[in-house]
Amino acid sequence: MCNMNTQTKKEFSKNSLLSKLKSKTGFSLVEVLLAMTITSIVAVATMMCFKIDLNTLNIRMNSLDSNNYYTNLNIIRNAITDGHLTRYKKVATGVVAQSDELTIRTSYFSNDVTHTDLFNVKCPPKGGNLTISLNGNSSSIAVKDVQSCMFTYVDVNGNPISNGLAATSVKLDLSYITGKDKTVKSTSMLIKMMQNS
Repeated sequence: MCNMNTQTKKEFSKNSLLSKLKSKTGFSLVEVLLAMTITSIVAVATMMCFKIDLNTLNIRMNSLDSNNYYTNLNIIRNAITDGHLTRYKKVATGVVAQSDELTIRTSYFSNDVTHTDLFNVKCPPKGGNLTISLNGNSSSIAVKDVQSCMFTYVDVNGNPISNGLAATSVKLDLSYITGKDKTVKSTSMLIKMMQNS
């Protein structure tokens, strides 16, 4: 009987210890540290993915911005290439050839040399927008945040001339800020116009 009492006491003490451990609520220090470590790893991975996505978005936006500028500059180049300042040895109606503005007659948009459109390119003051318009309609922004813009008119021998209306080529020097990183880009185009008739 004594032996049984001792055994019952041992079982009782084991059961009471287990019941105390089972009834205890909360997490152990090891469990908390493990959960914090896993949460930190997931948070860092999520932040890195977000940062990569944000950088990719900025690169794409800058690329789209640049593509629009290049498209608009190509329109200007092609309109001037298919354009002229004089018609039948007379100054064409509405033509302007100044250092900050160029208005020419061009067949670029109509694809018909007998039907020309009046195409205008206007340089802004620093920080403004280079605008283009067709046939006097409302102007569209071709290039934003222009830092410098100037037309130079060139004769048949490649020399700059003061009378823009006698030019055979037009040189456009342009610098502008583009993208979120505010990069300054510059371009210089020497464009030979259609021979004046």
